[in-house]
Amino acid sequence: MPVLDYFTIYAVVAALALINAVALVMVWRINPTVPGLGIWSLSQCLHVTAWVLSVMVIQGLVTGPSYTLINNSLNLASMILLFEGAMRFRGFGNPATRQWLILAGIAMVVGISILNKENMIRRYIWHDAICVAMLIAAAVTMMWRTAPHERIVHGMAAGFYVLMAAAAGWRWTVAVTLSPGETFPYQTLNASVFTLVALFGLGWVYGLMLSVNMRVRQQVLAVSQIDPLTRLANRRQLETVLKRALARQRRGAGAFGITYFDLDRFKAINDRYGHAGGDAVLVTVADRLREFLRDSDDAARIGGDEFVVLFSNLRDGHDLDSASARLRRAIEGPMVLGNDVEDVRISLGAALAPRDGQHIDMLLHHADQAMYQDKRARRAGGPPDDGGQVIAFPPPDEKGRPQGAAFN
Repeated sequence: MPVLDYFTIYAVVAALALINAVALVMVWRINPTVPGLGIWSLSQCLHVTAWVLSVMVIQGLVTGPSYTLINNSLNLASMILLFEGAMRFRGFGNPATRQWLILAGIAMVVGISILNKENMIRRYIWHDAICVAMLIAAAVTMMWRTAPHERIVHGMAAGFYVLMAAAAGWRWTVAVTLSPGETFPYQTLNASVFTLVALFGLGWVYGLMLSVNMRVRQQVLAVSQIDPLTRLANRRQLETVLKRALARQRRGAGAFGITYFDLDRFKAINDRYGHAGGDAVLVTVADRLREFLRDSDDAARIGGDEFVVLFSNLRDGHDLDSASARLRRAIEGPMVLGNDVEDVRISLGAALAPRDGQHIDMLLHHADQAMYQDKRARRAGGPPDDGGQVIAFPPPDEKGRPQGAAFN
């Protein structure tokens, strides 16, 4: 094949690598909070630099073993960073603890490149073995313990990792099985391997873009379901959780209960300490909730100073009464605000499914009305705060409608 044809192939491959690098950098700048994108972008920038050097060699602008040393070092360092990007994207381990390992790995591959810069066959054996190992490790990382909805998009990126590893493995196999005195098919083999790697690299970047798009959509969805102040679920997420609980209950999972509570004198706290003081109280209440809840329970802030807790796996109303009383004791108590100490108290009501309703609105309405009955009774000097008794709104009538208040 004429030299011009090799130059054309190398130039096209370098252009494809540049497209990959530019695309990844743009995706990273658009989504800077997605882990791994910055490392992947750096990996591709090193890869592009190595390809530019290859084109310069074909043109005769760079000669000597120094090119081989720099080219191999850049390529192998990019492979290490490619694997690290996959680790960060999937959230495995602590990146800070791997920094020295990454630097040590890059130093090692530079040393290997120095040792093998004069021996082509040995250079390919070492170079391609490391590439195959890093690419396979990255593919496994992308697929390790993936959720069902992630397998297709992560699988695409992982599949192209494997294809790139197969291309590098092809050249490694030729180098390992080369007979004594046989000439290594340097130009023809490299032209084929480089073309395959460039095409598979395009597929890999496209697969990464799909994975990043899914990650960003999941983050947006998560944010839309989380209360930004307390980091508890919001009303939208609570409705989803209650729907699932009702579906499980209808399939015979047993009863569950919800407890609806708000903070007494919260307006007075806001007026005295300002919104910053009120926010501090809400955050502290949320922290106490998280410490109190079991793994099977859920909590949400549904607005203002109103919270809802879902208790799963209950046997009857007595279990709900006991859980609600323990919840009251966990939330209530002194809280430091500035130089003062405020005694936080709550009004609380509960509803048990299916006894008090079989629909979300009915259960929430029932618990809400019970909470206001508790508030009125305590203001009038009714049962003590920690009496272990949950004031329950009367159960619905025979048609499933709440009693004692209009239900819309």
